[in-house]
Amino acid sequence: MLWFLLIATSFATLSPTDRWVGNDNLSVGIHQDGSFVNPDLDLGILWDPDGPSGEIPMTGDMLIVGYQWDLWVLESSGHDGLIQGGPHTEDWQAMSWTHRVDNLAVSAVFAELLIDDARINMRTVVLKRADLIIQDIQFVADSERSNLGIGRTFDPDPDWWFLDSYDTLNDSGEGWAVASSLWDDRSVALSGGVLGGPLGLGGICNWCDTIDGMVDSASASGTADRHPNVVVNIDDISASETVTLRFVYAFEIGAENAIIAALDGMNLTDLDDDGLSEDEGDCDDLNPETYPGATEEMDGEDNDCDGDIDEDTLASDDDGDGFSEAEGDCDDTNPDVFPGATPHDGVSNADCDGIEDSPPHDTDSPDDTDSPEDTGSPDDTDSPDDSDAADSTEPPDDTPSTNPSDYETSGEVHKGCSHIKPIKHSFWVFIIAVVAVLKRGTYS
Repeated sequence: MLWFLLIATSFATLSPTDRWVGNDNLSVGIHQDGSFVNPDLDLGILWDPDGPSGEIPMTGDMLIVGYQWDLWVLESSGHDGLIQGGPHTEDWQAMSWTHRVDNLAVSAVFAELLIDDARINMRTVVLKRADLIIQDIQFVADSERSNLGIGRTFDPDPDWWFLDSYDTLNDSGEGWAVASSLWDDRSVALSGGVLGGPLGLGGICNWCDTIDGMVDSASASGTADRHPNVVVNIDDISASETVTLRFVYAFEIGAENAIIAALDGMNLTDLDDDGLSEDEGDCDDLNPETYPGATEEMDGEDNDCDGDIDEDTLASDDDGDGFSEAEGDCDDTNPDVFPGATPHDGVSNADCDGIEDSPPHDTDSPDDTDSPEDTGSPDDTDSPDDSDAADSTEPPDDTPSTNPSDYETSGEVHKGCSHIKPIKHSFWVFIIAVVAVLKRGTYS
């Protein structure tokens, strides 16, 4: 069963105040040992058939009213038995309570217990659409077992608050037992058997807490302070074999209605009422939003039961680059696009930072020498732009050159902080000639 896999992989610990299940009419407290009373909440089984606003009174037994009696028993040949009926028994064993489920369809709690060479997994469910408690007990044997018996019994006490009496009208039959109020027709029936297999024996007993005591009370009836019970016997279980037993409590108006509802609960396979059972592919029969064909949601669950989680949602990594859209992947169809990716040709925003990227600079590109950002080498004196660059921002050299080649190369004469352009030879010849004529006139 799939619910066994869920409990086997869960390591959370359920708090005592969360160990309860219920719907609008029904509340059930659960003890550490799996019996139906929670001392931390002062809650046993409470049922109000028509809700708090209706006329029919509440039935049930609080821990502080009457004597709460609900237990389950396990026995097999050659092994120590269990009597799980806290707080009224001394040797009960605490189960490990793993998690709770509560949604529009069900309220449920899960637990497990290791005993000797076997493991017990327990699931207790209350339906939101019907006043049913369904408890599945899965027994997983690590070695061969014989004469395995598991039974449940309870004390309903529905009339304590109205008649100051614990008496009920009781009856039992194959796989069921029922108790009804003497005040009105409020009834509680218990059924039990192998899930998908034969029913157990129903009986009415007097404080019975053993398998033999339950068997001896089979098919009993009468009016008194008595206790309905159902016991299931299994001859032999081989090593590594798993068997699941189910017990159902049904709360109805009228004994016959309660018996029918309890027996119907034994065959119920679609607990969450989504139209499909586990055998029909429902991978979580306690979640009405999970079934084959359901819409996949971004919730960490396999909503459509196809084996994949959150596929085709913002949480899925569709292109396999390690990032989903929810994690910042701005193109979940391109494995080269994700947060932190290196920019590359053909993609404007490879790293998903919202800023258009430039492709990586290629130093071997033939266009590098023509790049407007290329300032050239300091030794490149043949550049036609070097001598006439009017926009040069380099500071002038304050030290005049004494090397004649400097004048020829640079085309400038450096003197102090001034730049003097050299004058053509023909100009100097003209000046010398004028000076010579003037001197001649002066001395003649």
